[in-house]
Amino acid sequence: MLIGSGVDIHTEASYNGHYELVKYLVESGADIHAENKCALRWASAKGCLDVARFLVENGANVQADDNRAIRNALRYGRIETMECLLNNKSDINLNFNHEIRYVLENNNFKAVTYAFQHEVTCHGEMHDQIKQTLEDENYSLASYLIQEYFDECATKSRLDIRYRENYLKLVKCLIENAIKDSSSDELDFNRSINNGPLNICQYFIKRDLSIDTLNERIKIACKSGNLDVLKSLVCFGADTQNNKSIILSIACNKGHLEIVKYLLASGIDIHTDDEIAIISASKGGNIKMIKFLIENGISLNENGEEALICALGNNQVNAAQFFLNQGIELKANKESLLAKVSESGNLGSVSILVELGADIHCESSIALRKAVEHQNLKLVKCLIEKCANLRANNDIAIKIASSKGNVGVIDYLIQKGADIHANNDRALIWARFNNNKYVVDCLLKNGENDSNNADAITVLKLKTESGIMCETLIENPL
Repeated sequence: MLIGSGVDIHTEASYNGHYELVKYLVESGADIHAENKCALRWASAKGCLDVARFLVENGANVQADDNRAIRNALRYGRIETMECLLNNKSDINLNFNHEIRYVLENNNFKAVTYAFQHEVTCHGEMHDQIKQTLEDENYSLASYLIQEYFDECATKSRLDIRYRENYLKLVKCLIENAIKDSSSDELDFNRSINNGPLNICQYFIKRDLSIDTLNERIKIACKSGNLDVLKSLVCFGADTQNNKSIILSIACNKGHLEIVKYLLASGIDIHTDDEIAIISASKGGNIKMIKFLIENGISLNENGEEALICALGNNQVNAAQFFLNQGIELKANKESLLAKVSESGNLGSVSILVELGADIHCESSIALRKAVEHQNLKLVKCLIEKCANLRANNDIAIKIASSKGNVGVIDYLIQKGADIHANNDRALIWARFNNNKYVVDCLLKNGENDSNNADAITVLKLKTESGIMCETLIENPL
């Protein structure tokens, strides 16, 4: 009578796990889908596996009500029921944050691990969950989760974030429970010194107190400019006199003034290793550092020119200008320096050297050739404005520009008078050889002949395949 009236009494039976009663009711006509598939939801919540399996086999929809059955099974830690539902196509691509949080709060370790292993929750939330357990000082759960789920690679990828959050507890838990191999400590120390606070750096320092490791880490501290870490290393036994010229050089080059002051106060001679301090500072270009070194005994009378050359070679224009303003004379071969800085595309240094009298046409106009080769339009403009000969070597500049395919440089050279027809239209041959439609169109637009010298292209291809394309252009312009 009750069944005939539509009463879903099988729901109550499902909740209480009365398999035989549920079976009888369903076979007697009870609606298995009544109350939005409530029978399956209750069976899943209570972990009544035989009831849940029977309902699924008889047509219960496991995805009904936003997959409520699998949610209930997860929420209450019913692993076998979860397995049954997953095998019957429950949707795992949903947000299960509430269910996972509930399981964590009830310390159901195995259910959480099972969920993670079957991707029931998105990976992006996992660390937040572990972090919460640590904040609650539930270390056993955090350790369990890490050991059971996180592989070493995934754990390492998350360490950087933990460093920035100043979360020492989590870092220690990850390292000691997931990344048990100490071979990665050096990389982890490097990450922490750049991203993390002092307590995390000290944690990695304490993991290896061998003198060689401590002294090696001094270099890292000097490079990063982390004075507190440097002091900690010294407190743990590192010796600043070990590799003293190297660590002083690193700090001076990076412009870490407080580090340099500390190193000098610890007994390192400012004149060590043939005045490496001023040389390194010049390469780094930090004016404050350079002035500090001079004020503390470095003599520009003895080292000024070398410092100037280093500044120019590293395109440290402000530092180079500082030395020049101090009266330093450049007696070295300016043309050799010009060739070097042109090779690197250093616009500022090229300008200074030209102003100091370097022959802009030296070495077959190497400055302009290198500027074009590196496609440095600013440097090309600078050199031509200073009267570099763009027609030198049978208009090699336009041919190099064509081979490199930089339309901007080509346009500028043409505007300044480059001959696009030089040496039997070799600029166009290069463009066609490279199948560069934009360069071809640019040359044709500016009056190039639309001819195709197949023999020249063949020769060019052979020379290019020999690996001497640029040398061919420079030594024997086509």
